[in-house]
Amino acid sequence: MKYCPKCKQRAQQEETVCARCGGELRVLGGGDSASAKTATTEPKTSKTTAVPPAFPASSNDEQLRLQLAGAQHQAQKSASRAKILAIVAGILTLMLIAYLLMLRNSFINEFAAVESVQFEPSADKAGSVKITFRPKSSGKVEFIRESAERQETLIEHIESTTGDDPERTFVWSGSESNDYTVHVRYRRGWGLKNEEWKP
Repeated sequence: MKYCPKCKQRAQQEETVCARCGGELRVLGGGDSASAKTATTEPKTSKTTAVPPAFPASSNDEQLRLQLAGAQHQAQKSASRAKILAIVAGILTLMLIAYLLMLRNSFINEFAAVESVQFEPSADKAGSVKITFRPKSSGKVEFIRESAERQETLIEHIESTTGDDPERTFVWSGSESNDYTVHVRYRRGWGLKNEEWKP
C-alpha cells in the first residue's frame, strides 16, 4: 500500500505521485523492510568469554581420599617389606650363631677329655717336672711351660684310650731355675679346662 508522507493520505497502488500535493509516494512498510534488509546484511560480531569449568566441591574430597588410599597402600607395602627383612635377618643371625657354635664345638672336640693331671718335681734335676695324666678319650692335650727366659709348648696326641695302663707320664726338663709355670689345657664336659701348676 502506498501513501504520501506529506499529506498522510493513502494512494492507489498504480499511482506514482500524490493526487493531492503531487509529492512522491512511498510504500507503507517499505522503509522498515529496507532497513531490516540492511540490518541483516551487516556482519554480526560476538565476543566469547572463557568461563573456567566448575568442579564440584566433592572432587577435592575424592582426590584426597585417593591420595590417602595410596599412602596407606605404600605404608602396608613398606611394613610387609620390613617384616620380610626382619625374618631374613633373624634367619641369618640364627645361621651365624649355629655356625659359630659348630666351630666352637669342633675346636673343643679336638682336645681329649682328661680325668686327672698330677705334677711332681723331679729330684734328679732341678727345673724338671714329672707330669702324669689319665686321658678318657682320644684327642690332644696341650702343655705350656712359661719362664722368664722363654715359653715352650708341648702337645700330646691321644690316639686311643684302650689298654691296661691308660695313664701317660713324661718328664719335662727346662732350665735349672724353679721359677716357671706349667699350664695344661684339655676338654672337660662341653668346654675346655685350663689347669696351672707352679713348683
